[in-house]
Amino acid sequence: MSPFTASLLTLPLELRREIYSYFLPTTTTFYVRNPLAPYASSNKSVIWRRGSTALLRTSRALHNDCIEYIYGSNTFVLTVSYDRVTFKFRFLLATGLAPSKDYSFLEHFSARSIARIRNYSITIDHVDSYTGWIKYNCGGSGLSHGIRLRVQKLADALLVVDGIGRLYVRFVNSNLILDDEKRSKVHARDGVDGTLTETTQMVLEPLRSLLGVRDARVTGAVTKEFARGLEEAMMAPRQAFPLRTERRHDVYTRAGGGFRDIQSS
Repeated sequence: MSPFTASLLTLPLELRREIYSYFLPTTTTFYVRNPLAPYASSNKSVIWRRGSTALLRTSRALHNDCIEYIYGSNTFVLTVSYDRVTFKFRFLLATGLAPSKDYSFLEHFSARSIARIRNYSITIDHVDSYTGWIKYNCGGSGLSHGIRLRVQKLADALLVVDGIGRLYVRFVNSNLILDDEKRSKVHARDGVDGTLTETTQMVLEPLRSLLGVRDARVTGAVTKEFARGLEEAMMAPRQAFPLRTERRHDVYTRAGGGFRDIQSS
């Protein structure tokens, strides 16, 4: 009788993932304090433990298994602003510091890689008109329209994903410069209030095309009714929308040659 030879790939998937978590890059929640404002409270952030990618070079089968773990088990943090969709790669150093690098999500990740990603934390950054004119030379309804176009491009790219696990969306006003008096003047001129109105929250509407999400959460400067409706739309079963498969194929075909995989740091 020939002796049984065990290998990593013969182990159950749950056990392999547990092993991978000790070696491969993984994300975790980490409390980060702003060094420029030590008096401020710490914020929860998604941090990458960089690990090692040496396992990916051992064999094709192990490479594919590890890639599925890296993309499918970790949380990818994105920020959508008027002019870009940014992947926030924040990594933990041995010193406890957590520097970050920004990548253009739709340029540095291929459609094939995006199709493997299952978990997202997305911040939609809608500044007010005062900040919009300073940063983007745009304000008012044009600012909202530009942000909605970016959200639409991201939603189209995510259509290649065959079942998103977690999709956490936070809609914020990132303006931290204006004091209350200036902010109220700008909002009065633009006809909006301090929490953003139903007009600005409509930039999230393109996300309704992302069906079949297992766990969708919408928070931030949106009304409770809008957040609940968007969550229910994203978690609706795909079977109710038979044309979705054709649209995903069309998006994948158009996007397949336009993106690049991110380079290891």
